[in-house]
Amino acid sequence: MENAPIRWFEYRLSDAWGLPISGVEIVEDGEGCRVGYGKPEDSRPKDYRYIDLDEGTMAQVKRIVSNPDLYGYEDLYDEACTMILDGYTQEMTFYNGKARSAIGTTNLSCYRRDAMTNPHASAIMSTLDKLAQVLAPLGVPGAYFELEEDVD
Repeated sequence: MENAPIRWFEYRLSDAWGLPISGVEIVEDGEGCRVGYGKPEDSRPKDYRYIDLDEGTMAQVKRIVSNPDLYGYEDLYDEACTMILDGYTQEMTFYNGKARSAIGTTNLSCYRRDAMTNPHASAIMSTLDKLAQVLAPLGVPGAYFELEEDVD
């Protein structure tokens, strides 16, 4: 029996109406580790392009998503951010090998843009930036880790 795939990371950016814009996932299964990116349809990847990850890159990914600040809460709420009209929805899942953290929020970029401080928002934004930096040399466009629409 084949082992079920392990999803170490998933990120989905949608518009204010819930229509998917872009997505990224990092998966490990019996065939190895891969990063996929593209446009999701509903909750499933659609037209994702996959790139194999070597052991060193996957070790970096696992260290990044194991940040304890990513675990222990389910969403971020700040009225100033949620009240932005025509904003964006960010949904992500992190897995540290033991626990899974699924986080949903709206307009996460407002924390950066408006210099608001929130340790959880900062941890998420830092994690997305770090993953983008690790995967960029492999050809994964950094736009797939953005908080607002920036994907062609």
